[in-house]
Amino acid sequence: MQIIPKEKFTKAFENLGWENYISSDDKYVVWTYQNHSDLWTLVPRNERVGEYLKYQEQNIYLILLSLNLPDTQENFWKIYEQLLELHYPIVSRFTSKENKFDDGIPIDLADVVLNKISHSFMDFRKTFQISKTNNLRLGHTQQGSFVFKILVPIEEEQGSRLFNTENLTKTVIREYLDNLDKLSKIETVTPKKYAEKVLGDNIPVHLVESFLGRNGIVGVTKKYIEDDLLDTLFIKSENNDLLEFNSFDKKEFKNIDLSVFNTLDDNFIKQIKDIENSSEIDLKGAEIIGSLFEINDEGKAKFIVEKINGIDKRDKPDFKNINQIQTSELTDEWRTMCYLSGAKRRKLQITGDLSKKNGKAAKVIVGKLDFYEPLESPNLFN
Repeated sequence: MQIIPKEKFTKAFENLGWENYISSDDKYVVWTYQNHSDLWTLVPRNERVGEYLKYQEQNIYLILLSLNLPDTQENFWKIYEQLLELHYPIVSRFTSKENKFDDGIPIDLADVVLNKISHSFMDFRKTFQISKTNNLRLGHTQQGSFVFKILVPIEEEQGSRLFNTENLTKTVIREYLDNLDKLSKIETVTPKKYAEKVLGDNIPVHLVESFLGRNGIVGVTKKYIEDDLLDTLFIKSENNDLLEFNSFDKKEFKNIDLSVFNTLDDNFIKQIKDIENSSEIDLKGAEIIGSLFEINDEGKAKFIVEKINGIDKRDKPDFKNINQIQTSELTDEWRTMCYLSGAKRRKLQITGDLSKKNGKAAKVIVGKLDFYEPLESPNLFN
């Protein structure tokens, strides 16, 4: 077990409503739970002392108690890994025929599947133009397990006292699973109809190829299913208990059953690529409605697009492939407006020249930027 930095416990206990003071001998931070003076614990101020790991384990169980979670080994390791590094997991759960795998899923199968899922997710993140894509890691796995987790770290706000509950990681994982769910419902009638439906649902071709291509994830697992060794493989994610313990927005992630998929012939994927690469857009003075996705270090913003020139992007074939746009460098005033829109969950209206080249991300040179919806009148009773 690794040592969890004491600052992580500070952040977790503060977020859960605990209060602290320094012990009289200056060796410990004493934490008490709200008005319950009989519920308290210690965090040694020196992480190198021998007793630190003893208190670390005890404090993880106290965090489980604060979160009203059962003190199971599974929940213990879940909180332990969240304290090491905040994340959302991509969970792969294998279901096996009775007594086929007494010692858990074969390591070669798990290794192939997890590697392919990791690469497919990293490629998917690139469609959102997120630059940091190489920081996935494998979660704690008990021997004989049928459940494996790929951990996708969350960046915390610098200088924030609390955990950052508004993050892009959850949005991207939800989109990843939603895309797989949409893909599972598309019928393979003809390559052309299939390609039009895939692109109409804004599903990236690399995601289709990763799962349904000749050497895709579905093909690997199907061999075990056909040999009567596996029932199926489910892929899903989980809400983050530390980030969302007091949140009312705990919508569950889609649970994707890979047994409903079939691999595709090469001509189906080729058709998607051919159609995707044939579309170009060049609009002067376009009006774009969307929500802020992120602002990068260069002062450029990325938006999730909803409407272009008053038309819902899903209703116009040329617009369906525009999931996001990247702006030109914004002024300080516009950047401030973007930050406010993210904090208040308000949409923005961008006026500018929109372009999208073959196989490239959409870009807009901003001429004007403003809030799309007016602020609501303050409610004195809130």
